Amino acid sequence: MVCNRPCLHTNALKLYRENMTHDNTPEPIQHIFENMGSPKLPQNREKRSSKPISFKPIPFHVTQDFKMKINTGFKKLAYQDPTTGRYVLLPDGHLCHHCGHAITTQQFTATHEDIPVFLRDEIARADVFSVTCSMCERVVPCDGQEYSVLNMGHFLIGYDVLRDYLNNFLHGSRPVYTYFRVWEDNLDDRGITHSELTYHRFLNAWYGFLSLVDVDFRNGFSCPLCEKNEGGLPRIIICDGTSLSFRRDMMTVHAEPEETCYFERTSTHSSRVFLRSRQTRELLQRYCSPATPMSERDHKDLLSAMSTNHHTLHMFLLSIDDGSRRCPPPYRRFLSDISRNFPVCSLLPSSPPVRELVQMLLSGVNIRQLPGKWAALQAHVPLLFDLFCADASLIPLPIALHELLKDMWAVSQQPFKQSTSLNHQCDSVPSKPRAYFPSLPLLHCRGRYGADKSPPDSSCEKTFRGHPFLLPGIFTIFCEHGICYGFELMESCESANIPFSIFNTRFTKAPSVVIYDFACNLHAYCLNRDPIFFQETRFLVDRFHWKNHKACPSSYHLSSYPSLSHLNSQVNEQANAGLKKIKGQVSYMSEDHFLSHCELYLYNKNHHLRKSLLGNH
Repeated sequence: MVCNRPCLHTNALKLYRENMTHDNTPEPIQHIFENMGSPKLPQNREKRSSKPISFKPIPFHVTQDFKMKINTGFKKLAYQDPTTGRYVLLPDGHLCHHCGHAITTQQFTATHEDIPVFLRDEIARADVFSVTCSMCERVVPCDGQEYSVLNMGHFLIGYDVLRDYLNNFLHGSRPVYTYFRVWEDNLDDRGITHSELTYHRFLNAWYGFLSLVDVDFRNGFSCPLCEKNEGGLPRIIICDGTSLSFRRDMMTVHAEPEETCYFERTSTHSSRVFLRSRQTRELLQRYCSPATPMSERDHKDLLSAMSTNHHTLHMFLLSIDDGSRRCPPPYRRFLSDISRNFPVCSLLPSSPPVRELVQMLLSGVNIRQLPGKWAALQAHVPLLFDLFCADASLIPLPIALHELLKDMWAVSQQPFKQSTSLNHQCDSVPSKPRAYFPSLPLLHCRGRYGADKSPPDSSCEKTFRGHPFLLPGIFTIFCEHGICYGFELMESCESANIPFSIFNTRFTKAPSVVIYDFACNLHAYCLNRDPIFFQETRFLVDRFHWKNHKACPSSYHLSSYPSLSHLNSQVNEQANAGLKKIKGQVSYMSEDHFLSHCELYLYNKNHHLRKSLLGNH
């Protein structure tokens, strides 16, 4: 028995069958094809796949000339034959769109006679003509743009109808079917017969119109303010996934690109955390708990473990111990963050400003007396800033804290000492048809990493509720000013691989700050694969989702950084809420139509925001 369900596997077999020859096809495969039978096409296949005769780009932003044509209307733009009462439509322009040669002949041929012209408030009849180019001998059809209509062959439809739905799609949540039925009812109210325009014909006209819309997507998917940065790249990224998607069985079969570059794993999770023993971490967390004091036995076990494996931390604990078997409040957050099962470089980032600050502290400099350095400490290492604010006697550093900080800095540098910049040289840059970043083209392949075979290191977990028939959704990235730089279709549940691949293959330099609701996991994912590239990147969890991160140190919390308090960390969530308006329209489209609708919708949002940003600056 052979499965005929439209899934990825049967679609791939059908694609192979269309291009196969009996000489090179194995007998078992031929047997499968024989049992599958001949492909059955629906009777309305021709209607569903029809494309417009029109070929001229249609401006998305209405020019003065274009606006005048729409306002003038079809009936005033076209000549009406007084004998038949039908409008006569001749080929537009004076050049052949095939070869560019001037059209000199005036011998027109009737292509379609007495076909309907569907306008917003009425229906007319027309005769459509074409002409043959004397140079290339190819037929030049009537495009229809000079008459403000789209030529679909057996019928014409006015730009007034299509642009009206375009605005409904961009600013509302009305699906094309609902718009079509409202348009039908409006004609019924006027007593106008419209049976020649079925829903599928109208849908094809909309798809044809959309394919001709002329938009500068590259410019539209970039921020005018971020373009001033080094390399023209956004330095602060806010990213997340949204459930906007389409049916899994409507996916187009694409050949997976072959990754030729392989990189061994150079950094391990255990070398990046300060306390490797889980039992020791739990004891220290219990010590930092404000609820009840530790038992004498647990307190003794904690000090014993510290004296054996963590001499510098043991010295610091003894220096602050007040005999209550409970961490004194000024040091509670500091020690609690150290006890987390997360990289120390999240607490002490390996960036030039932090390196300078740590060296100054270890050299005995009282940075509290240096306003610029004191502000830099708050901006880059809020954990130390809050500690020094809670206990002013810690500057200059006492010997116990001096040795502890020195030890912490050594661990924070561990992922980068053993790593080098990766060489992503490959024979060719593979295409990613399900990723759309017009202003961020692919620079190189992702490569394969030794860590790809290992389970994730993070203590945080993120649960996903999938749809039985729809794909998980799209992953979008925004700059700090709210401009969307593009999106990628998620074929499986949202994972750190998607943002990692975007940054790694499209950015010449990693962003300075990445705000993501699962930033802790993304940080570990990046350190396991390309730590040097992300060495100076700060990974932060947005304010709304932080309440779900019970095990993460405060260094991942956006609110810990006053210098970033101006950021709207919900810009992605807000934009994704807007995307849900078109969910009813695009969820059951083909892959190509889904992607084209998403890019146009996001472009329009960007366009209005770009105008606002340029106006304010």
